Amino acid sequence: MNIVDDITLIRKFVQGETELWFNQNLRIETACKKILLMTKSGNMLANVDEESNFQSFLVNRESRYWQLMNQVLLEHHLMPIKSTDNGWTKYDYFPIPDNYKMNFTKKLGLKPRPFRTAF
Repeated sequence: MNIVDDITLIRKFVQGETELWFNQNLRIETACKKILLMTKSGNMLANVDEESNFQSFLVNRESRYWQLMNQVLLEHHLMPIKSTDNGWTKYDYFPIPDNYKMNFTKKLGLKPRPFRTAF
């Protein structure tokens, strides 16, 4: 068992550590061929299927750790590809060419303005 800070623990999760890692806020555990990142209170923050070779993650956007998760996933060339209405985002691995950087922002819906004519 190993105790580390939040960002180190999240990096271990993204890198595929299956060993039990934990701190006062988070823990990594395995269940049914999935690796889970959980809060101390038992809420799931993210999961990855072991069979995906750590190239496809589901992340809870409604967690207070979402920004930190997003940062670590982007560092490891994992890009958000799909968001669901129930608060989860799927990240998949896509290699980023040298000298490029990946950023992500939430899309905004634009409301059409009423058409006005000047007379």
